[in-house]
Parts: sequence; C-alpha cells; structure tokens
Amino acid sequence: MSCSRRQILIGASSGLAATSCSSVGLKPHTKQTNHNELFDLSDPDDNLTALVKVTGDLNGSAVWHSAQGRIHALRKGEMPLPILAVEGVRRIRFEKISSGYTMHSRDWAIFRDIETGEVLKEFRNPITGKTNKVSPILIPPTQWDMTPNKGQQMPDYTGEAYLIDRPLLLPWVKEGDQMTMLLELLVKYSSGTAGGEWEHFNFSANDLNNPSLTSVPTTQNWTGHSPWLRWMDMGSSEGRTLWQSSGMKHAQYESLRPEFIEAINMFYAGSLEAPETYIKP
Repeated sequence: MSCSRRQILIGASSGLAATSCSSVGLKPHTKQTNHNELFDLSDPDDNLTALVKVTGDLNGSAVWHSAQGRIHALRKGEMPLPILAVEGVRRIRFEKISSGYTMHSRDWAIFRDIETGEVLKEFRNPITGKTNKVSPILIPPTQWDMTPNKGQQMPDYTGEAYLIDRPLLLPWVKEGDQMTMLLELLVKYSSGTAGGEWEHFNFSANDLNNPSLTSVPTTQNWTGHSPWLRWMDMGSSEGRTLWQSSGMKHAQYESLRPEFIEAINMFYAGSLEAPETYIKP
C-alpha cells in the first residue's frame, strides 16, 4: 500500500505508521531504493517530525545514543589541554502530544584515564596538582516539549535557552545521499553560568525519506562547552572545559559496548534497565 507524503508524516507522528506503512525501526533497508523527499525542511512541522525520526523513533520507542571522546581544559593564553577520556550514553524517547512532542531524556557518563582507558575513581589533576575523587554522571530524567512554531518549551525553567520560543528550523546539510542535522542546545542558567551542546547527526537521506522507517540509523558527533567539573575542585581558577565525542544510535541499551555497561553497573547497577524510575543513591 502506498502513502502520500502528508499521510506518512501524520500517520508516523501519531503512532499509526506501523499499521499504515511497515516499520523496521533501526534496521537499514536491504534493497536500495531512491525515495522522493518526504520532508519540506523549510517547514517547522516537518522539521519536528524529521528531528524525531533522526534522534528518536516516531513510534514512541526509546533509543540510546552512545558517545566516546575526550575532555580538554581551556585556559586563557594556554594551548587546550586534553585531560580526561569520557564515555557516555543519552537515552531519548519522544511522546506525541497535541502541540508536538514531549522529549524525555537521561544521561550517563564515566571518566577514563586519557592514556590507559582505565575507569577513574580518582584523578590526578594536572592543573592543580591535587588528587580529586571522581564523580560519574547520572542525570535525573528530564523532559521538555518540542513544538514546531515555538521550539523548546520549558515552563519551569528560569534561564535562557536558544531554542525557546523560536520556530523549529534546524540546520540540515545534504551532499549526495549523506545528510547532517545539527541540534544546538545552548543555555544560560539563572545562576549566571552558561554552556552549550552541539550534536551533529549523520545519516542517509534515503533512510530519512524512506516511509517504511520510523527511526533512521545515525552516527553523531557531540561537542560540549561548560564550566569546570565540580569534582575537579578548581576553586577560582579561570577556564572552562571542551568535550568532544562521537558515537551511534542504538535501539536498545544491550547493544552498547559491554565494557561501558560493566562500568555503569559498578556505580549505578540497574539504572540502564530502569532508566525512567531508577533513583541515584
């Protein structure tokens, strides 16, 4: 059965795609077919649906974005200094609502020795000379609404965010069959601190435009810019951190690297199995 472009967009976003058009989740199609463009990326509504298809799953299932990379110390007048290796994962689930989607997310991360890859419980800080106790990351479940015409909506948030109250028109780049979408999560908190995340999602245009897929296979490159980690005990030292990592999209956490799952279970056993209910000790 064939579907029109608008039927596909509406059906997929309402959870009907599995019945009106076959859904194969993250499995790439085996027979290469050049599909017509399914999305008008100058349209905020299509931007939102495409965003969900790229970063999550239109059928409401959760996905996991892995990341491995390094953290650099940035100080005025100094060459950037790689100080830590980091490995993490972000779980994302989109829930369809009348105004768009509610985006549910949760992050985990552990820190590794930059040379040996050993999971760190203590860190010899090359800037201060101190030995710090390392705190792995487990952020509580967070959620906000994503809407076509007003972007990110977070009524209880008192700071600033780049995507709040602006039409959702994301940067999309296409070259041949390859596409990149940039998600910019840029904030200034009410405390006065600021930071940003830049996520480049890389995927096939043919997969994006394939009506039988509710979620497209992606790889991603992630950059973060933030103040010193609290556990580094940097005092009044001027500077910030730059995080750079890369990874891929997973349909379930079980396909993450076994070494990473083992490391997370050292600190937060059971959290990956119960991501929306697990409470950090």
